Amino acid sequence: DTTDYARREHALLLCAMTVGMLITLSQQLAVIAAFPITWEEPLLTLFSIMQLLMFDIDLLQISCIAASPLIVFGLRMSVLAVCLVVLLLIHAIYVIVRHGCNFSNSRITLRSCCGTLFVAFYISIVNTVLGPLQCLPNPNRKFTALSYQSIVCWESHEHTMMVVIGLGA
Repeated sequence: DTTDYARREHALLLCAMTVGMLITLSQQLAVIAAFPITWEEPLLTLFSIMQLLMFDIDLLQISCIAASPLIVFGLRMSVLAVCLVVLLLIHAIYVIVRHGCNFSNSRITLRSCCGTLFVAFYISIVNTVLGPLQCLPNPNRKFTALSYQSIVCWESHEHTMMVVIGLGA
């Protein structure tokens, strides 16, 4: 029955669009929560709930396995690439098993999944890329990176490499 199939497809599309809007909303609220403002209840609770829904790369605790801030930055930059590779592998296995290697019919699905992945990680990617450019003054009149406080901005080789990697991404 084609009517039931069409209804299921529309319901699935509606659910996917709703999830996409929820991800976008949570990322926008996380950006607002990052402003240096003392927030009051109920906004504090709302921001903490939205923080759970936002895909924050820092939740992976990459700094625990890396010795240098430059390595931490490089690993943060590669998280999306690793996710894309995993997505491509899963997609390839699925198409081989379920559709007999007919990759031409599944290109739209793959593009949609990649787009959803980029939307889900968008704010985290931007925060990571711009991290080395966010420098704070210290009492010794030097600037250090906000996310990497051991890195002196514009004076150290590590900072220069982080800026080059971030701008290249």
